[in-house]
Amino acid sequence: MFRFSLETVLKQRRIREERAAREVVLARQARDQAQVELAQLQDRLQEVEAENRRRQEAGLPAAESELCRLREVNLLQEIERARKRLEQAKQAFVAAEKHLLSCVQDRRLLEKVREQHLAAYKQEQNRQERLTLDEVAAVRAAASRKR
Repeated sequence: MFRFSLETVLKQRRIREERAAREVVLARQARDQAQVELAQLQDRLQEVEAENRRRQEAGLPAAESELCRLREVNLLQEIERARKRLEQAKQAFVAAEKHLLSCVQDRRLLEKVREQHLAAYKQEQNRQERLTLDEVAAVRAAASRKR
């Protein structure tokens, strides 16, 4: 019966690969969420800018005009923070993908070693069978000559 001596290591590599795949999914979700948040903030900024233009055309007092401009500046700052979060999420996603690729390569390498060991085992089994059959044939041949 074939037993691969590194079977527990191979199992650990598979588990590690599954974890890395989950990390990629989570990183992708975080990246997508950051993209959505950035798009929403940009849409909100366009709405605020349009509203500010309408108010200025309507002749707002200076204090209200300044408040409108302050809202716009705050949104611009939040958009910049959202861009940074998106960039970090993208970097985390790329890092998670690289880690997953590394885990897949490690597992495949170990599976290739397992296949080589299995092939060597089968080859040895076939050699043993041939030796046994040769012995049986030799014994039969010797017995038939004696008769």
